[in-house]
Amino acid sequence: MYLKRLSADKTFFLILKLFVLYMLINLAMEAIVPLKSEFNAFGLRLMVNIIFYSLIFFVAAFTVASYKKNILTVLPPVVDQVYGNNYALSKKKLHFMLLSSSLIGISGLLFMVFDLVVFKKINYSLGLRYARYQWMATPPPHIFSSILSKLANGFVMFVFTTIFLIILHWENIDKKIRFMTIVFAGIGALGFAAVHASRSTIIIIGVFIISSLIVRKTQGKSFLPHKKKKTDKKIYILIGAMILLIFYITILSFRMWDGSYKTFFELAYPFFRAAPRTEYYDYLNTALSDNSVLYLVFYVLMYFIHCQWTMEGTLLLSGTGGQGSFVVIKHYLHQLGIISEPETLTFIQNDGLFVAFPGTVFNDFGVLGVLFFASLFGLLLGRAIIHLCGSSRSGGIGIAFAILMFGELILSPFGGAHEYTYFVLPLIDMIIFEYFTRIFYKKSSWLYMANIA
Repeated sequence: MYLKRLSADKTFFLILKLFVLYMLINLAMEAIVPLKSEFNAFGLRLMVNIIFYSLIFFVAAFTVASYKKNILTVLPPVVDQVYGNNYALSKKKLHFMLLSSSLIGISGLLFMVFDLVVFKKINYSLGLRYARYQWMATPPPHIFSSILSKLANGFVMFVFTTIFLIILHWENIDKKIRFMTIVFAGIGALGFAAVHASRSTIIIIGVFIISSLIVRKTQGKSFLPHKKKKTDKKIYILIGAMILLIFYITILSFRMWDGSYKTFFELAYPFFRAAPRTEYYDYLNTALSDNSVLYLVFYVLMYFIHCQWTMEGTLLLSGTGGQGSFVVIKHYLHQLGIISEPETLTFIQNDGLFVAFPGTVFNDFGVLGVLFFASLFGLLLGRAIIHLCGSSRSGGIGIAFAILMFGELILSPFGGAHEYTYFVLPLIDMIIFEYFTRIFYKKSSWLYMANIA
């Protein structure tokens, strides 16, 4: 019996339900933290969010409905009768893709460590966060460092391809290959995040994994990889390691200050454009000790949700502080000499904070911009759903497009996937990897494997 992938409408409702749950979790985190936005414009923010995301899902639903009748959902007829079974992904090629992508990723991590420790003389003995600020302030000492740094950042991102393939084809990978590549991918991804000592990098890894799980679900498989009808414990170990790393990096930030957790929290929250909810805040201050772990939890939650608070600032003060949307894209266009004007940031982004995507769009383009980009977003999301539910021929290019759109949706309350270089680079690597594998194996699908009956 062959797997039957989800229909386009079921995939749409799956994504809708996951996103609604995600936004409710965001609201719950905001309720837990004894803080609020200093701009005090919750109603305006809620209205813009409702308009923006409602329009996205309305347009996506319309797009899916327009094409649904033309979608074939059972895999074998699509592959065998239309394209020929030779287009299916063989286990031999899958194992090659897993091993090669993971080894390239590990080599990238080694290049990165060599450049930082040997060429740039970064002292990691003082702690990851100290090292982070040190390497951020250290330019490449020579051209070899600059070249090695670029190669390292490009190569290490191939572990994301490994992660995707492991998640999608978990049941079809030989145990030894699966264990080996999980170890390599885990070291590559978490090692990359640790070397950078960046919480946002871990969040991006998490979003990539969630996007990959959605792709897996669309192909008629369980949301989480299963082992003998039970979710494989290795998935929980990876999730737990990511959460622990976020808290560990946060603790390192706390330790850079000569004071208690409470003192650090009180110094930090104004930077995140937050103000105390007086009664709740005062109650916790009297009930908790100065080094209560809850201050650490509040800080982590504040980091996740501050983008919604800063969004209120851009809604109230739109057009007064530069261009806030598509910053990374404009930066690289400027680096390539395509645009001559230097990129400018909003007053909030200049402080190193993130702003939810609807806020930056409103800041730059006003109400019409919100409506336009929400409609475009919805159209592309609908096309991504149609692509996954109707094309067994999808290789690295199609997969990269689908993950980009799912990542855009998940990260939009946090700033938008296109604003994170370390989310876009893995997708570029996927496209490159598609052509790299054709040197050794014929062109094939990444989604459909031969002999899955």
